[in-house]
Amino acid sequence: MPILMIRFRCKWFQSNILLHCFYCLVFLAMIDSLGGPVRVNNFLAALNLKPISNKNLKTMERRAGNIVEHVADMSTREAAKDAFHQEMKEVAEAESKRAADRMEGLIEDLGVCPLPDVSPKLKLMLQPDNQVDDDWTDVDEDNDETDNVRLSSALKRRRYQVRKHKKKHPMLSRAQKTPSSRVCLASKFPCHSRTGMSCAVDTAWHKRGFDSLTSHTFFMSKAQYGKKVVKAVVSHRTCGVCKWWKRNRPSEAVRNHRCVHDHTGSARLMESVSGERGVCELHKDGTPVEVIEGDGDNTMIARLKSKSNISLKKKFDRNHIVKNIGKKLYALQADKSTKLSKLVILHIQKCVKYILAKNQGDPKGLEENLKALVPHQFADHTMCQPRWCGYKRDRSVKYSHRSLPYKGPLKDDHLRSQLEKLFEPVVMKAPQLADLGSSQQCEHANREVTMRAPKSLRYGNSESLDFRVKATAAFINEGRHYISKLFQFSTVIIQGTRC
Repeated sequence: MPILMIRFRCKWFQSNILLHCFYCLVFLAMIDSLGGPVRVNNFLAALNLKPISNKNLKTMERRAGNIVEHVADMSTREAAKDAFHQEMKEVAEAESKRAADRMEGLIEDLGVCPLPDVSPKLKLMLQPDNQVDDDWTDVDEDNDETDNVRLSSALKRRRYQVRKHKKKHPMLSRAQKTPSSRVCLASKFPCHSRTGMSCAVDTAWHKRGFDSLTSHTFFMSKAQYGKKVVKAVVSHRTCGVCKWWKRNRPSEAVRNHRCVHDHTGSARLMESVSGERGVCELHKDGTPVEVIEGDGDNTMIARLKSKSNISLKKKFDRNHIVKNIGKKLYALQADKSTKLSKLVILHIQKCVKYILAKNQGDPKGLEENLKALVPHQFADHTMCQPRWCGYKRDRSVKYSHRSLPYKGPLKDDHLRSQLEKLFEPVVMKAPQLADLGSSQQCEHANREVTMRAPKSLRYGNSESLDFRVKATAAFINEGRHYISKLFQFSTVIIQGTRC
């Protein structure tokens, strides 16, 4: 691992090169683990080392953060290309398989056929060893046995002379190729039904509610392609340096700095704006997105269609669907006229999970099961199916609802009408719910961001939040090895100021 050299004007740092390496790692640890300047100085004080001024720490953080951003961008671009090519290859192979299944018979090898005016020598070369073509000789089938013996001996001599030559005719070499030697044509002939890859997308704010000043959005590949970050977008509604200069020195121009203010509008609008920005950047990089997997918000898709003329397909996240149904049930519980306990809500959510899991790819079956869900809880099994209803499977045994209170069915008619009204829009969305996606990898990435930028601390006034989000993306894609890649990338000479 090459040494990251740091030159300081202070002679105390120049006394020992081990301190150079140590402080170099401290600057990277600021972004990855420790936190802001105050936490770094607390850590140095615990080690009985001289603290560093906050100004110098921020300067070093910016220089180390630029390298982190560069390495993270390289990692996300590589992950996007890998996920795009793998998914397009799988789709092309699936298309080829479907086309082969529609054929009556598969021709493994067409072989070659000699033309009528080809020389007898070439005809003989193309003939198998145990077969003789009767079209190129004047011998009749009615000849006597001696003529047949003479012909066979002449053919054997001619074949022996042909086999003595080491070079084979190119037509013969092509005819003898096996199917295993065929070249994979998926890269040369891309798929026709898809033009882009699938991505799980989720936006997280750094403050609860819809008044947060910062947010970040992760675009991640599917589980079979590694669950890697292919794009990370950070949005800021304000810039700390610009605000300070406008408040304290309004008559002077703002000093030269990296302004992070890139969003004007509400915090709720950040989700669609950052999603549009990420999709457009992926299109420019040659890895377009066609399918989005996430929550039920379609604002980003409408925004892309109207502003960038990009059409996307949406797959709902399974957990978001169940969570939204749970929110509606809890809202119904708050109504005093409806008797609905928490135990019943958990039971209904469990049934919804089971129905969604067992009917993927079957819209008709999903719609029938959703329609039968509410009557089933009230001992009405007319629309139930034996696959998941124990009463239909064996009517001789008394059926009991194991998860409901007292293991018996519900009996409130008013509650039944309210539940049926609540599930009407869910039943109407059955064709969309039959093909669900998952954005749980984004939830894991959001959790990793909170480890580096907790919501209790504010890093959004400067580019510190960008460094920590990009460090999270590099960590998810490369693991802890991304820190060693920072050193392998190049030997960096950071010139600091006086402590």
